[in-house]
Amino acid sequence: MSDKDFIHEVNEDVRTDKLLKLWRQYSRYFYAFVVSVLVLVGGASLLKNYRLNQSMSMANQYEAALELLVNRKYDDGLKALEAIEQDVTSRTVGYAVMAKLQRASFLLAQQKENAKPSEEALKIYWEISSNNDFPTVYRNIGTYLCAFHSLGQNYESIPRDEMLKRLEAMTQKDNASRLIALELLAHYEKIDGKIDEARKSCQVVINDTNNPETAIVDRCRALIATLPEVVAAPEAKPVEPAAPAAESASVSETEDKK
Repeated sequence: MSDKDFIHEVNEDVRTDKLLKLWRQYSRYFYAFVVSVLVLVGGASLLKNYRLNQSMSMANQYEAALELLVNRKYDDGLKALEAIEQDVTSRTVGYAVMAKLQRASFLLAQQKENAKPSEEALKIYWEISSNNDFPTVYRNIGTYLCAFHSLGQNYESIPRDEMLKRLEAMTQKDNASRLIALELLAHYEKIDGKIDEARKSCQVVINDTNNPETAIVDRCRALIATLPEVVAAPEAKPVEPAAPAAESASVSETEDKK
């Protein structure tokens, strides 16, 4: 081996030793970086799969609960729906609301014909309306259904004034349920003797040029036809002022002297 080759080999060994020392010193940081990348990438995938599995699991539970009701296993079906209602997360909130709506619908369907709507069902609608953890669209559904089935009825568990306040809030222009809320509100205004307000609510629906539905317009026109005409009170005739007492007495004395 020549001196040149020997020196080159020594330099290579020295370089290798230095690299090994650097690797031993900093390898743990490299491993930590790799692990963090794997956790981020793999964790996101795992989280996605977990959420998907969670939604699929909830869908299966909901389907099983409905099947129990279809097979007339009412107690088991209602219990299954209640179990779904309790498991509320950002991914399963839709199923929780559907379970509540299904349970309320079942309770209403089981009541006798012409009977007063089930208060337990209305309490479920009110719970949906009052749950701030639910998205606004779900709470609006709860408000509307509660008001719809409460029309003409009084329930101690449902605060009527607050319910109507929430229903009126749904009549804002940016609310997709605005027109049906106005129609229902008009019925309450008629019951409460607010005839002008009921007519105005119906007229807003009728005059809405963006409304593609003709059925709701026809219903509002029919409701207006049932409203009594508000007869304006006749104007009072002006009363002529009476003569001052002193002047009247003076005239009387003059006539006596004559």
